[in-house]
Amino acid sequence: MRARRLGGFDQAELPEAHRIRWWFAAVTAGLVAAAFAVVPYLPFFQDLAFVKDPKVSSVITWTVLQTSVVIISAVLTLYFVGKARLETAAYRANQIDIRVFVDERPESSHDREIDSAVELTATFKRFLNDSRLYTPTPVPGAGSSYDFIQIVEHAGDSTDGWWKAATKLIRLAQPPAAFTVTGTVRPGNTAGRYQLILELVRVPRFAASPLVIED
Repeated sequence: MRARRLGGFDQAELPEAHRIRWWFAAVTAGLVAAAFAVVPYLPFFQDLAFVKDPKVSSVITWTVLQTSVVIISAVLTLYFVGKARLETAAYRANQIDIRVFVDERPESSHDREIDSAVELTATFKRFLNDSRLYTPTPVPGAGSSYDFIQIVEHAGDSTDGWWKAATKLIRLAQPPAAFTVTGTVRPGNTAGRYQLILELVRVPRFAASPLVIED
């Protein structure tokens, strides 16, 4: 973070994180869903004139309205919570998902045998981790994880019923990775040299200009 304050690198042209507005929207939608689900059954609401002596059309209209508002508000709440978590992760910028580099070098290349794309990815992740700017996420399938949330989630995969659904909800406690880095290794413009093209994407759809390193 010190390098960021001192301007030690060029900032990517990515949009700013707006976490407050999404959390506000999530809370608002949640309150609307709770209000339409609970308030109609409170005593003061039952004493209203249109509730005591309703017409058939108004009963049908209110029932449909209440159910529709509760369902729509609940869905919007889940959507806003997901967006708020993603914006919060983008604001903190302390976790990044690094995909295994794509290797476009010729199959007969000797350098491809010496430094494979997987090894280059691991080296890149090590340098990024040593910089203490970001925490790379583990490569999928690269060994067992001792993270409590992942252990509970994987335990629910072998079960059925409400416990399986509950273990999936626990996943919400795991902060998402708002940034993804993909890399491509390809032959350079000069014989014996290669290019590493790095692309930074802020989930879900914002991408910075690719960075090309040749050596």
